Amino acid sequence: MRACLLVGIFLVVSLSEGRRRYGAPMKVPVDDPGVVKTAKWAVQQLNGDLDKILSAERQLVAGLLYTIELTMSTSNKSDQICTVKVWEKAWEKVKRRLLNSQCTTSEHSVYRV
Repeated sequence: MRACLLVGIFLVVSLSEGRRRYGAPMKVPVDDPGVVKTAKWAVQQLNGDLDKILSAERQLVAGLLYTIELTMSTSNKSDQICTVKVWEKAWEKVKRRLLNSQCTTSEHSVYRV
C-alpha cells in the first residue's frame, strides 16, 4: 500500500513539473563550453570558420545529441547559416559524429552534407 502511494506521488510530481522532460531536447546557452567545443568541431568538419553560434539544443540519448544553429564562412562560399546535428559519445573511440548539416548561403540556396 505504501509503495503504491509513493509511486503515485512520484508520478503526480513528475507530470505536474512539465518543464523538464528527460530525453527531450533542451535549450542550452550558446556560450556553454560543450556547445562551443561541438560547434567548432562541426565547422571544422565542414571546412569552415565559425563566426557565431545562434542557438543550441542538447538531448540526452545514448550520449549527447547537439542541434546547433550557427553562422560560418568558407573559402569558396561567403557567409552561411547552418544547422548541424552532432552526436557525442565520450566513451567511444570516435567521440563525435556529424549526423546532419544543412546550410543556406546568402543566395538562399541550400546544400546538405
